[in-house]
Amino acid sequence: MTKTISKIALAIALLCALASAQVTLTSTTLSNQVLATDTYVILASTTGITGQGSLGQCQTDLYVDRELMCVISVSGSQVFVERDVFNMGTPVQQHASGAVVWIGLPSQFPSTNGQPSGYCNPAALNNNALPWIAVNTGQIYTCNALTNQWGTEGVLFLNPTCGSLATTTTTTDNGLVVAATNNVVHQFTTSATGGTTEFTCDIPIPSRLTAGKGVVLTDVDFLYGAQTTAISSIAAATVKTVTYPASTAAGAAAAGTVAAAGGTYTVTPTTLQKATTTSGQCYNEKLVFGTPIAVNTDNQVVTFDQVFTNSAAATVYQICGLLVHYYIPAPNN
Repeated sequence: MTKTISKIALAIALLCALASAQVTLTSTTLSNQVLATDTYVILASTTGITGQGSLGQCQTDLYVDRELMCVISVSGSQVFVERDVFNMGTPVQQHASGAVVWIGLPSQFPSTNGQPSGYCNPAALNNNALPWIAVNTGQIYTCNALTNQWGTEGVLFLNPTCGSLATTTTTTDNGLVVAATNNVVHQFTTSATGGTTEFTCDIPIPSRLTAGKGVVLTDVDFLYGAQTTAISSIAAATVKTVTYPASTAAGAAAAGTVAAAGGTYTVTPTTLQKATTTSGQCYNEKLVFGTPIAVNTDNQVVTFDQVFTNSAAATVYQICGLLVHYYIPAPNN
């Protein structure tokens, strides 16, 4: 009897643990174009996809471009589907090859126009899956692990022209250079005298500001390379904010306050790469902010700065650009 009770208790504990554990939706891509009249899709992977149950119940849903589909059967990479499943208001439409396809249980695609609200814990979502997809609107929300907020994520690629060279007598700004066909970089050439080269780039805010919410920057990838001579050393990159007078302070005293931002960074790789590269190829230096940078005012600029040092030999620096990852908190937070 005691053993039976223990087994029941263990089973209940396991069920509770599963109920609170994070559930992550898997995804794949379309291997072919899908027309509005098609009754099947070709997927790059069918892992985790099962057909209808013995009673005809849907066991796997696919979601692509605001259209929800119920999987009927699977044959290799070919998946037969019911379109606009259960008339949930997701339009039957054409889909391009390569489009992202989310895979999950029917319960993980609730028919709702709503948005998640409040704070979240990515480690315990109480049966909600990550990402949270509002199927009728197409909005995809994730739970940010740094701030425990629901939001939509994005990435911004900054063209290397965003950067400017600090005043120096040892480095020449060559401007944009075609390193290879379809590959344009921002190039700097140093003299044979050893010295430093400082690259500074303004980071534009990737979306309109929402009063009280703003846009939150989480990390930056800096893409750089060097030819002719290896880089002697690379200083720790910095990200700062510059705050100017607000529109409500028009006519007031001049201001331009520079302040450190992002808290303590986690830099990858821990030892930055300094060896020479082929022209047009760049290393990736990733800075993850220990304190995400919330930009929620209209008079604030975010800047990135990196300083290189070369020995007493000419060095050619090439900047391929920056990748800025961000999220916008859900309005209901």
